[in-house]
Amino acid sequence: MNILTTSNITEHVFEEHLVLLNHATNQLLLLNPSARLVWQWFAQGHSDEQVIEQLAEFFNIPRSIAEQDVKKLCDNWYQHKLLVDSVESETPLMLEDDNAAIVSTPVQFDTQSLNTYKCYLLANTPFSLHFNDKNGLANQIHSLFAHIEVHDQQPLKNFTLIHVAHKHILWADGSELFRDSLFENVKGYLVHEILKLSYPNTEWLAMIHAMAVAHGEKAVVMPAPSGYGKSTLTAALLKEGYSYLGDDMVPIQRGTHHITPLLTSLSIKKGSWHLLDTHYPELNELPVYNSRKRDVRYLNPSRYMKTTARLPVSALVFPRYQAGQSATLKPISAIEALQCLIENEVWLGNPLENDIVSEFLIWLSGIPCFSFYYDELDQAIQKISELLFEN
Repeated sequence: MNILTTSNITEHVFEEHLVLLNHATNQLLLLNPSARLVWQWFAQGHSDEQVIEQLAEFFNIPRSIAEQDVKKLCDNWYQHKLLVDSVESETPLMLEDDNAAIVSTPVQFDTQSLNTYKCYLLANTPFSLHFNDKNGLANQIHSLFAHIEVHDQQPLKNFTLIHVAHKHILWADGSELFRDSLFENVKGYLVHEILKLSYPNTEWLAMIHAMAVAHGEKAVVMPAPSGYGKSTLTAALLKEGYSYLGDDMVPIQRGTHHITPLLTSLSIKKGSWHLLDTHYPELNELPVYNSRKRDVRYLNPSRYMKTTARLPVSALVFPRYQAGQSATLKPISAIEALQCLIENEVWLGNPLENDIVSEFLIWLSGIPCFSFYYDELDQAIQKISELLFEN
């Protein structure tokens, strides 16, 4: 018999769907209306057989189809540790907090291996990063801030990034802050710490893996996985007079829900160099980094940051380069947008907090959202411009 691990789960109703906040894994999961029903039946203590019978009756489908559907859901929920077998349920699921063990199990590492020291200045706030130059992911962090590197400042906080025993570990001023096997989680935590340091009076709602540009007072955020063409599109928009607000991670402020411009470098993958070299002749002279097994060059966006003002989000646009596809903007629901953001690892803090998740969902429900497929950059720029001028 399957049993839900509801003691570590918080439920948030979002339209007709259910958003599950799993405190044990610090993850969000979106359930559609039929999956929500199955979840509720399991939560009421119904057996597997009862749930299958109820699903078949409710949707008037063959029992065999209902059984397949329940099995798929259960397999997914096992994977997300939302479900345990009744035999396992005697041992309660504990919070999977790698950081709970920080005090009791300090990590041993050779400090002499940390052979690279960099200092940066963001919002007039200096901070440093100490790492090994062979740590490719730490080098990726450096490349994001390399254009704001300084040599005559005393840092207010010293960060250290190490990789040991399959964990990425973040230290600050000699004390361990955070560890995780996924670098994106550590990166999100580090950027959040940098933002807290640089903007001490600001609370943060989210950091979206996205690019953001503005035209006047209107800003568009374009979330997408790496390799979908968002940075290439950003570079093209900047040459058309748009203002740069950020690439890779876009921070959203609590309360106002405004974007705070984050001056990270613009990452351009090898496949896009030939598309942009006439606009950015310096591109071919920049050093090449390896990011996620891809060659990348980083453009300094300083000259394109025309505003430091915090701006509201006019639209969320989910771009994807697709050869041969004419530029097409299509409205999507907040549900579809949320699923894309979850898959794209939106960062809402670690640990996740109920009030943050609730505020984020309310904010998202009021933002126009679009899918966006494009091939030709000129067409893509025209579509984005039309969108901003219409809203």
